[in-house]
Amino acid sequence: MTTQSTSTTAQHRPRFLLSALASAALLTCLQAQAESLPEVKVQATSTPAAELTQPNIEQAQQTVRQTPGGASVVDSESFRDGRVSTLSDALGYTTGVFIQPRFGAEEARLSIRGSGLQRTFHGRGVRVTQDGIPVNLADGSFDFQALEALSTQHIDVFRGANAFGLGSATLGGAINYVSETGATAPRFGARVEMGSFGYLRSAVQVATKQENWDAYALLSQFRQDGFRDHSKQEGDKFIGNVGITINPDVATRFFVASVRSNSELPGSLTLAQALSYPEQANPANFAAHQRRDLNLDRLSNRTVIKTGTGAVTVNTYVSAKHLFHPIFEVIEQDNRDWGAQVQWSVDHTLAGLPSETTVGVGYSKGITDNLNRQNVGGQPVGAARDKSRQTADNQDYFLENRTTVLPGLQTVAGLQLQQAMRQYSGFNVGATPQQFFFRKDYDQLSPRLGLIKTFADNSQIYGNYSGSFEPPSFGELGVSGGTAAFTTNNRAQEAQSVELGYRGRNSNWVWDTTVYYAQIQDELMATVIPGTALSSTFNAPNTTRAGLELGWSYTTGPWTVRNSTLINHFRFDSDPDFGNNRIAGAPSAATRIALDRKLDYGIKATVAVEAATSTWVDHKNTATAPGYGIVNAKLSGPLNPQTDWFVDARNLDDKPYIATTGVVRQFAAGSAQFLPGDGRSVFVGVNYRMK
Repeated sequence: MTTQSTSTTAQHRPRFLLSALASAALLTCLQAQAESLPEVKVQATSTPAAELTQPNIEQAQQTVRQTPGGASVVDSESFRDGRVSTLSDALGYTTGVFIQPRFGAEEARLSIRGSGLQRTFHGRGVRVTQDGIPVNLADGSFDFQALEALSTQHIDVFRGANAFGLGSATLGGAINYVSETGATAPRFGARVEMGSFGYLRSAVQVATKQENWDAYALLSQFRQDGFRDHSKQEGDKFIGNVGITINPDVATRFFVASVRSNSELPGSLTLAQALSYPEQANPANFAAHQRRDLNLDRLSNRTVIKTGTGAVTVNTYVSAKHLFHPIFEVIEQDNRDWGAQVQWSVDHTLAGLPSETTVGVGYSKGITDNLNRQNVGGQPVGAARDKSRQTADNQDYFLENRTTVLPGLQTVAGLQLQQAMRQYSGFNVGATPQQFFFRKDYDQLSPRLGLIKTFADNSQIYGNYSGSFEPPSFGELGVSGGTAAFTTNNRAQEAQSVELGYRGRNSNWVWDTTVYYAQIQDELMATVIPGTALSSTFNAPNTTRAGLELGWSYTTGPWTVRNSTLINHFRFDSDPDFGNNRIAGAPSAATRIALDRKLDYGIKATVAVEAATSTWVDHKNTATAPGYGIVNAKLSGPLNPQTDWFVDARNLDDKPYIATTGVVRQFAAGSAQFLPGDGRSVFVGVNYRMK
């Protein structure tokens, strides 16, 4: 008997839109009702709930200055003057972040210091949080579609093991999207972007601020036909939060996110195909109607209790995700994740010196029910080929101390203990149907020791030694690409890193530069199994990472030059298979540089260049993707005090180029491993904000 199932995304969209619009309407009514009441004079510019539960940009920048390693804050105003569709649009000029979208999509190759290089989808290797609460599933993987840059007031980036407070000890660090609140956002806003390849994005937001509470809500919709065949995408997102002041020392904030995303997958091409006719889809992807559709709903809370010289912060969350994913087989997953984190920070003296100590504990658990069936034209057919329950469980404990030992000199010391469990129970149809069960336990104590020297001009030199730890996600615990049995022998990835940096600003210059070196044991490497169409992950015994992260800008009069550059030296270390070869997946150098010119009437003109050297496709170092350089341009300015506009042009000379690639053990001539970048495109937008 043949059974068929279709994605539930389209079925849920009307209900989702109605609930989101109803929420926005309710918030607007509440605001109108509040405004009709007698005026209440409030001295503060924001509510106590906002001050306690959601750090503003100034607080985030102060956190960076107390971090003895690479860290930065991205103000959302820095990217709202152009298209805001991909992570690259928001984070492309962020120091130390390597990000390349595939076929203009929300999914991308996102890597910091070489973490998660093998992934161009369903990321790993970086801790991603929304308002300090994990977006990652409990096994460490995350969905790019869960993020909405238009709802942020700023984005915090902590490179390397510099994000203990966010529960991260991974080599890649953490990215924290910090939402607008009713105290920071305009009362009403609307935005429309449109352009090439059938691109259309719209967003509406409302906000209100009262004496003891504030609220914010944003509804966005997105669709595009895509530059390539079979690359249509569409999505709806609802992001909101409500903050409540219980008393002057206690505040709580509830966050809600609801995402519906449908994406066709055009697949990789051969190098000749990608450079001669980049618009085409891989025929196998088109025939199988490969796509990735997901529904994600998340509810979370942060409660802050001031305790004299310190504060207790409690974060809790629960999320549910449904995935419909026709690729080599049709993968259907239902996931439930939940967790909590408690932190206590206190100011005190240590040996008579000013000091701050933070203690934290976190717990997360995720259960995924997985069903694989045969893919016939994008629909599941026949009996189950894999039916399993995948359970991930994590406990995190950390202790961190900051002490000012001399004027302008601060030490930072910390320890983080992580314990993780991965369990699989189910059956898989290989040569013979088999029942499988495994449980893997991992634990690691990661140290951190750093120094920050602040000079009279407020510039800083910093350095640290740190350990990092990353247990495998379920994607690293099995064989994928066919009906093959799970393998369970992968160990957790561990590393020791050192870094040294210099950051500061004056009337003309802003700079942030870091050099780092890491020795990694048992690095998780994804490759294609020789002679098959299957991919698997193995532990590379020893690898190294060395690099330079450089970000700077210079302003004189109406001119500003901005640059973000990465120099990467990633190698195997006396590997039995790869010797001292370079690790595939990242160029040895990548840069983005922009020249801004302020014109009359508030108009700003920008010309930018994005470039990268060639990139190894395979760990055997036999084939590369060619380097590239593309030119972009942008005009933006005000229509009136409440309305802005922009024109954003990409790849002006319509140059075919390879944006990113697959990563394989050894390249086979003529194999499809290349993902072309988008051709020439133009986008226009209007943004209205009523203060």
